[in-house]
Amino acid sequence: MQTKDRGSNSRPRKDVKLLATGVRWLAIMLIILGFAFSKSPMTVLASSTSLIIVVLLLWRNDFPPILLLPVLFQWSEVAIMPISTIWNGLSIDEISNFNANMEPAAYLGLAGIVSLAFGMYFGCKLKYRSYFNRKLKESVRRWGVRKVRRLSIFAIIFGYTLSTIVSIVPPSLHQPVLAAASIKYLGLFALTYSSLLSRSNYKLLALIVLGDIIFGMTGFFAEFKFTVLTVFVAAISARSNFRREDIFVFFGTSIAVLIVAIFWSAMKADYRTFVNHGTGYQVVDVSMGQRLSYIGGFASAMDLSTVSDGFERLVRRHGYIEFLALTMENVPNRQAHEYGNMTWQAIKHVTMPRILFPNKPSLPSDTAVMLEYTGLPPLWDLSKVSISLGNLTEMYIDFGVFGALVIEFILGFGVGRLVYELSSYKKLSPLLNAGFCVMIVLPICYFGTSLPKLVGSFIYISAIVFFLQRYFLLRLFKKLNIAAI
Repeated sequence: MQTKDRGSNSRPRKDVKLLATGVRWLAIMLIILGFAFSKSPMTVLASSTSLIIVVLLLWRNDFPPILLLPVLFQWSEVAIMPISTIWNGLSIDEISNFNANMEPAAYLGLAGIVSLAFGMYFGCKLKYRSYFNRKLKESVRRWGVRKVRRLSIFAIIFGYTLSTIVSIVPPSLHQPVLAAASIKYLGLFALTYSSLLSRSNYKLLALIVLGDIIFGMTGFFAEFKFTVLTVFVAAISARSNFRREDIFVFFGTSIAVLIVAIFWSAMKADYRTFVNHGTGYQVVDVSMGQRLSYIGGFASAMDLSTVSDGFERLVRRHGYIEFLALTMENVPNRQAHEYGNMTWQAIKHVTMPRILFPNKPSLPSDTAVMLEYTGLPPLWDLSKVSISLGNLTEMYIDFGVFGALVIEFILGFGVGRLVYELSSYKKLSPLLNAGFCVMIVLPICYFGTSLPKLVGSFIYISAIVFFLQRYFLLRLFKKLNIAAI
């Protein structure tokens, strides 16, 4: 029988109360502003209430906020549109580009995120977790900053190497190689955590993070997002006691993330036209030097109007409930529910690796699926763009409102249980275990990820993580005469 340890979270600590109070006041402020200025105050109320629930469920003083990371990011994708009605003078329905009824979608999206958080809470047994943060700090001190730095750099370089060679491996191995490349986030978490804990290696950390952000911007997509999220959760984990002075760390990191997001949102449309020569394809067809020159020129020319435009674009692009709203209008009124078929096809597709089943049929494109279930006209060229409905929307298509919430809870429970198993493993350093947990949760950070991609990434990364933790690293450390813990 599971029992509570001494010093567990049975009695809230002052720092947890401080965070809970801060979130509560933030939510109250949003509610007041919503009823004072918003044309859709009930959606602002629902957004604020759901924020309180997920933070109180998933923030624990003795456990890093790793599970809170994907839930908060998904919450931001749903809540940003209701909250934007506070300052833009529009109702949530008036924000829609396609005249969709957005309010029911906002409620379902927020309910899905709360359901996901409850599943994680019970799956990870957060009520009974204790001492993990203390063990995490002890593991850094036991290994020493230099050893952590060497291991972190090796993991980062190895991950980037795999990301680079994925273009030359057979297509059947693309997804496993990309999943293995996520080991760089383990290295980045360990380096960030140890640097902030020991107050050292700041220059190295800044060089790696800034380099990754700049390199990520040179691609067609914002490939630096996971880097920013990993640094964010590591920074908060290293300040787990959350004293008043650590509020500056939290808000400083948040502002840095926002600045990067605004910059990319402002530049993205014109930059993509530049790198694909206006063809509309999601490809990069200019040299690295030309891309860096374009990014540098755009950064030097930024002014307040560009920042304002970038922020508005960020709100509209980051919000991801419009396709859910259109789907809820179309299904089941004009198109029947799928009753589990989409979920089954996603699972079957992932569990039949192409290297073993070379004749496996391809799934329909994300854009084709989006057009079919939203009822939108074919405004996009299917050969050029990929626009997904989002995993909760696909769950709704399969199972309806109640069924989608149940599946979200099951998904959260499964993720929470894996995090529990990984973090509880006693034969390996807690620092590495925490890094593995970050690798596990990153694939579910996006509300807009399609169900097949979510299931595929999660399964492949989970398999790689367990192989590394339970087999490979133990034998490697033993061979190199390195203490595993």
